[in-house]
Amino acid sequence: MRFIFLLLLLVSCAFAGEPDPLDPLDRLANLPTWRTVAAAKAPAIAANVRKLSLKDWDALPGPVTVVKANQRGETQVDGLVLEEGQQIILLPHPVDSWCSMPEPNKWAPRTTWAGSDNPEEIYALTLYAWVRPTPSDEAEAIQVRKNPLIKGPGTVTLGLIDGNRGDNVGAVRVKLVLVEQGRPKK
Repeated sequence: MRFIFLLLLLVSCAFAGEPDPLDPLDRLANLPTWRTVAAAKAPAIAANVRKLSLKDWDALPGPVTVVKANQRGETQVDGLVLEEGQQIILLPHPVDSWCSMPEPNKWAPRTTWAGSDNPEEIYALTLYAWVRPTPSDEAEAIQVRKNPLIKGPGTVTLGLIDGNRGDNVGAVRVKLVLVEQGRPKK
C-alpha cells in the first residue's frame, strides 16, 4: 500500500513541476537524520552538484528543507547552527523548478535551482545561502551553484534575491548533507 502511495506521489510531483510543501514525505524527511559523508568525499560531491541525478540525490543522507520562490525573507533551516569548522553540503533537488513570473517568458524562464547562465534571462531565479554567526548579523549571500559547501560557524538560511517575490512560482527542495567533522547543535 505504501508503495502505491509513493508511486502516486512521485507521479503527481513529476507533473506538478514543484514540490508540495505539505507533502508528508517532506515532513518525514525533516526528522533529524544527521548521517554524514566523509570529509574526503565532500569536495567531489560539492563540485558535481549541478550534475547530480535523481538517484544520486536520493542516495545521499540528510534532512530536506523546502525553499518557496514566493516566500518573503529567508528559510531558516530548522534552527541549524554550524560550529566553527563544521561543514554542510547544500544539495538542491535536480529537477525541482521555479520562475519569477506566473508564466515563463524570454526574460524569466522556468529554471532549476541553479538559475540561468544566459545574460538575457535577467529574471531567472537562483538559490542562495547565508551563514550568520548570530541571527542578527549581516552575512554575504553565497550563490549555491558556485559554492554548495558551506562552512560554520553560524545559523544557515536559504532563499533567493528578488525584490518582487509576489509573482514567483515554484519551490526547490534542498537536502542538507553534513560533512563528517561533527554534529550540528539543535
